[in-house]
Amino acid sequence: MLPAKDEAVGIGRTLRSILQAGLLPADVYVIDDGSSDKTLEVARSAFAREEHAGKVLILTKPNSGKADALNLGLEHLRDEEVFVGIDADTLVAKDAISRLVPHFLNPKVGAVHHWGP
Repeated sequence: MLPAKDEAVGIGRTLRSILQAGLLPADVYVIDDGSSDKTLEVARSAFAREEHAGKVLILTKPNSGKADALNLGLEHLRDEEVFVGIDADTLVAKDAISRLVPHFLNPKVGAVHHWGP
C-alpha cells in the first residue's frame, strides 16, 4: 500500500520498485492523498496496463493525511493476509517483500521493519 501526496516526480520509480519486489499474486494500492501536483495523473498514465490487469489499484481522496490514506486502502483489501505499507518516496529492494513476508508465519509476529542495508 502506497499513500502518496505530491510525489509526481518519484511515484513511477517507487511503484516500479514495488512491482519488481512483489510476491505473486500481489495487489499494489496507490492512494493519492489530495496531491496538488500530478501524482495521480503520473501514476495512472505510467501504470495503466498494470491497473487494467488488476495488479495496481489507484485511488484518490481529498487530503487528510497518511493515516486516512492507508485506511482508505485498507477498505479495499480483499483476502490479503499480509499488508505492507511503503512511503511514496521509498525504493524497494527486489527481495524486500519476500524477506518480510515469511516472518508472518509466526502468529506472534504482528509487524516487521527493516532499516538500512
